[in-house]
Amino acid sequence: MNQTIYVHIELRGVTHLVGRLWVRERNGVESASFEYDHAWLAHPEKFALEPNLKLDGGRFHTAMGKALFGAIGDSAPDRWGRQLLQRASLLEAKVQGSPPRQLLEVDYLLAVNDRSRQGALRFSIDEGGPFLNESAGSSIPPIIRLAELLSAADRVNENESTESDLKLLLAPGSSLGGARPKASVLTEQGHMAIAKFPKNSDSHNVILWEYLTLQLARDAGLNVPPHKLIMIKKRPVLVIDRFERMGFNRIPYLSAMSMLGAADGERHSYLEIVDAIHQYGAEPNLDSLELWRRIVFTVLVSNTDDHLRNHGFLFEGSDGWRLSPIFDVNPTPGFLAPRILSTSIDFNSPQASLNLALEVAPYFGLKDVDARAIIKEVSTVTASWSRAATLLGFPKYEMEVMESAFEHEDLQFAKTLA
Repeated sequence: MNQTIYVHIELRGVTHLVGRLWVRERNGVESASFEYDHAWLAHPEKFALEPNLKLDGGRFHTAMGKALFGAIGDSAPDRWGRQLLQRASLLEAKVQGSPPRQLLEVDYLLAVNDRSRQGALRFSIDEGGPFLNESAGSSIPPIIRLAELLSAADRVNENESTESDLKLLLAPGSSLGGARPKASVLTEQGHMAIAKFPKNSDSHNVILWEYLTLQLARDAGLNVPPHKLIMIKKRPVLVIDRFERMGFNRIPYLSAMSMLGAADGERHSYLEIVDAIHQYGAEPNLDSLELWRRIVFTVLVSNTDDHLRNHGFLFEGSDGWRLSPIFDVNPTPGFLAPRILSTSIDFNSPQASLNLALEVAPYFGLKDVDARAIIKEVSTVTASWSRAATLLGFPKYEMEVMESAFEHEDLQFAKTLA
């Protein structure tokens, strides 16, 4: 299989041709090549889609075992979106009476609804368009349809989805990453947001705890996207503004995984992220401090799912990239997983540890006295978790279940700091 795809990017509402992508599949092995368009290389606002795709006239090739380049793969779906696309593919095969086909990475990439696709990249088979996939599923639903979306997501999770469920979810949900059910929705102002849904099989109220953690992150001085909680038949739905949208315009987005040229499953360090901030950042000093504060917060709330896809960057024009607002922060109690981070604080240990955070603080531009002051400030906020949980109406037994995510030796250490 060989296919040519035209890669475009939207800047301030105007779409530009960036280059051409060639995808191949041989004996089950997928690979790709990319070349910038000459007009893009001459454009006054040109920039590299990712550090590994430097701005020159040569042709780039994916590394062994990688089907797509990182920046391009960032706009493809992750587990939830893939699940929806797989269900839709199976349904289509059933209707046509044909055997289901295996979906390749390029199939996932091009099947995503163009309007809800993450970031600012757009794709077409023909140089002049149309963009793929402008007709996928239905349109992006307004927020008033949350109850329908939640019910459809429930049926998908329970393997009872219908054709109408998939049609409702495909456009708003197929573009989104992560394993949990979610969908893009339009707010009352017509702007795009993400609605994150609960699952009946959850061992605890994941959505409500994520909302609480975002509230704590905001109070701890972190850059948090606007968000709100909406109750649908006594079930919480977390609605978060999409930060790679500004009004109706798209903002280029790059995951930390793509920024570092990393791959899923590889272990990397926050030291590598801060190095990338200083190499490619528009505000390296501010973002370095923000990232270190996030490390402290991550340790104190036991957010162990802090892998590189859960850190991102937004393009700020000729100055470079800015650290995106924090997202996908979930406290993890000790009975579910040990306090081992997905991204290591230093190069040696994945342990969640404020001591490690203090050791690397100089790499983030912090003096010891300032680092300790930040720990005190953040820990004072996270220590109020039980009061915040009580105000949200959590039952006592669930607070006991989650206690170990917030009450641990690192919180005790923070309380001892002068």
